[in-house]
Amino acid sequence: MQTNMSQFSDSLCAQQMRMLRLDLPVSSEAEVARLHSKYDPWEEARRQLGQIESRPVVLAFGAGLGYAIALLLRSGKECIWFESDPRILSRALGTVDLQEFIQSGRLRVVRRISNEEELEEIFRGRGNDDISFFSHRNFLTETHAEWKRKIEFFLNKKSVNMATLSRFESIWARNLVANMPLLLRGQPVSTLFGIHSNKPAIVVGAGPSLSDSIGDIEKVRQKAVLICVDTALAVLRHEGIDPDYVVTVDPQPVNRCYLEGYDGEALIVADPTASRFALRHVVADRIRYFWSPFAMAQVFFEAIGVTAGEIAFGGSVSTNAYDLARKMGCDPVFVVGQDLSFPGGEVHCRGATLEERLNWKESKTFRRELHNYRQLSALPPVLLPGLTQASERTNDKLVIFYRWFERRFRKDLENGLRIRNCTARGARFDFLERAQLSELAGLPDAMPGPQMIRANDVSDKARKLLLVLESLEADFASTSKELELAVQIIRKEGPPKKTGETLDRVDEELRKRKNALAILGNASQKAIHAVTESAHGGERALELYEALYSASLRYERWLKRSIRILSETLVGIAR
Repeated sequence: MQTNMSQFSDSLCAQQMRMLRLDLPVSSEAEVARLHSKYDPWEEARRQLGQIESRPVVLAFGAGLGYAIALLLRSGKECIWFESDPRILSRALGTVDLQEFIQSGRLRVVRRISNEEELEEIFRGRGNDDISFFSHRNFLTETHAEWKRKIEFFLNKKSVNMATLSRFESIWARNLVANMPLLLRGQPVSTLFGIHSNKPAIVVGAGPSLSDSIGDIEKVRQKAVLICVDTALAVLRHEGIDPDYVVTVDPQPVNRCYLEGYDGEALIVADPTASRFALRHVVADRIRYFWSPFAMAQVFFEAIGVTAGEIAFGGSVSTNAYDLARKMGCDPVFVVGQDLSFPGGEVHCRGATLEERLNWKESKTFRRELHNYRQLSALPPVLLPGLTQASERTNDKLVIFYRWFERRFRKDLENGLRIRNCTARGARFDFLERAQLSELAGLPDAMPGPQMIRANDVSDKARKLLLVLESLEADFASTSKELELAVQIIRKEGPPKKTGETLDRVDEELRKRKNALAILGNASQKAIHAVTESAHGGERALELYEALYSASLRYERWLKRSIRILSETLVGIAR
């Protein structure tokens, strides 16, 4: 009797394994001989395994009849076996005995990959540094190769997200503390939602091809709502074009260059953790801030009692700008300068702020060509379909943004929204027709953007925020003492087994302080990641508590500074 394969889950239990072994058709001995060594398949497997990296978790794609899988598991490794062919699985599970490894959870068999959520579940608790890849070349099919590409992309994105959090958490916190007095005078971006219903919008990215499109933008400027990323602002202003909205999210100090000297009328739509040096250059009343997952930002929103409004994150300021257009009700949306690649080997559009700064940095030993080369070669090259040629060179970082737009464009088109890709060069979306901005020429002028909304309750919001921050600073002061004690005991008495009581008490104290705990979790992601996604997590408890202690001291210091700044703000308002 043929078993219905739809009954099987992705992860096979022992009972399902027996069903496979008994009920499914198997390949013949002649087929087996051609796919594996007919002399000694075990020795063949040993030779193959000698070529892979020695890491705790092995992902196997097309691993044949399981000889290599069995050797891997017997050596103490964990294995995730991706195999779509039920005949291969049936024969493999009847050839080598893998029951104990399936039952213990050290072997997981995956028969299909439907979406990214499934990958999140599969790789939860597994660090990228612990993973290596294996495949038997005679069994490697197109399906296996496609799965391998998807998983490599997923793991790369996971690494980028982890590295971003570890690198920028401290910068985000400092920026937010410094930005608070400015944000109090601004307004949440939710005040903009729906205000341009069914009005066309031009979303301007800062790809190299933007310089080709400036003339077209200038001709139809008054026909649409104009939204640009901060990196494109200087290029537009050089041609006398003032956008309606500028989106800024980058937390790094260099971001100040994009808004420096700006004296136009645009509203600045900002992440609360955007560079504190950038927001100082704009009129605070023009700031529209949006929701942030950063724990300290949540404290700010709750303290002043606002619903900030969410702008979708896709890793790039361009994704924020596109989503802003949709949240404001704009339709259709014309996309310009969204290259997502390096057309012509260019990194910046001509006239961009970063390109102009190279004029000051150029010397005999540093030329702009060298800078361009370094940017191009920072990550391995990847090819995407091109608009003006068969393919365009890009890298894994830009591919993440490309995939975000690909998913979002498809979803919006399915919902009946209109998208016009007016990017002159760069990566192509096969399902999206190219268009010209001249389509806007016959339309009436767009209504002007909203006027500045001047906040009249800054003083009240500042007082509420001050009370919350003073309470939070007291929490961190107490937490720092508890964590310092835990670190001292672990250093003196050894692993957590001997210090369980003390650590339990520290953990209980942390749980009482909800906001402090959430902030410390953000601040210590690198250490938490090392503990939870490493085979040696128990031995790294000291590293975790040291990271928490260091973070608590940092935040205590920053909160004191924030309290001082807010107190001075209130004194200024009173005068």
